[in-house]
Amino acid sequence: MQLLAISVGSWRWQRSKDGWQFGRVRSIKGIGGFALMLPLDDKPCTLEQSIYTLGGPVANFVLAVVCASGANTREADDVVGQVLLLLAIMSAAIGAINLLPLQFNGWLSDGRRLWALWRSLPEVHVNEHLLRLWRLSIAGVRPRDWPEFDALDADDKRLPQSIADGLRRTMISRSIDAGILDSPATLAAVSALATGFWQGPDGMRQMNAVALAMWEMVTRRDTTVAKAWLAEGEAALIDQSCERAWVTAAIAAAQGRLSEARNHIATARARLVSVADPGSQLMLTELLHRLELEIAGPP
Repeated sequence: MQLLAISVGSWRWQRSKDGWQFGRVRSIKGIGGFALMLPLDDKPCTLEQSIYTLGGPVANFVLAVVCASGANTREADDVVGQVLLLLAIMSAAIGAINLLPLQFNGWLSDGRRLWALWRSLPEVHVNEHLLRLWRLSIAGVRPRDWPEFDALDADDKRLPQSIADGLRRTMISRSIDAGILDSPATLAAVSALATGFWQGPDGMRQMNAVALAMWEMVTRRDTTVAKAWLAEGEAALIDQSCERAWVTAAIAAAQGRLSEARNHIATARARLVSVADPGSQLMLTELLHRLELEIAGPP
């Protein structure tokens, strides 16, 4: 496993081209934090994935034991001891609830993931494909060269929305990078992302918004629509400051504010280091170059 990002409340560490970046962002509704890890094997075994998934509940139970042990050393009427006991109860309860097969604000509990994993539900196969694409992008394969996924359709009703939306985002990135903007499958993915936008989980919903804003500025170039999506794209699960700066630059260029567009292009180039995967960096670098040529006009 390779650790890519970790978040505790509003504090986040994310791997980037130049190493680890640390910052404070808005907390994500439905989860207290997360650890984003990438399996190094092309198809990790079920046991390995289960151990990774159990990391969150185990951390809750370990914290509960530590707090309960600390409370046990204090007097019964001691305030610190009472606080530690309360933390132990809360942490144990959170760990137990997280092991139930549930959804919280669109997020799948670890119990739900384990249930899907051991039953080999369709979402497991989609998730394996998404992880494969992420590994390829980490290795420098840009979206237009990603393999297609025909085993399941993103509109399959058996898929949780968070998994289906992840598949739709990869289809949009692939089409943007390849310049194929009339693909029926991608158009359907764009429509589904927009239609189900508010039902998506916090953190991923913002990633959907940025994808839709980028799509708008490479297709119809309706700046009003792009601005509306961009406004919903803050505080995503991962740092998307480079993508957001590109959209802002494209909007400024479309409105004739060329000086402002150049400034946002410079910001986007500076933020390329925040993009964790080299494949996406290549795509964004080319998009920025095209926008610069467009602003410069005919030679």
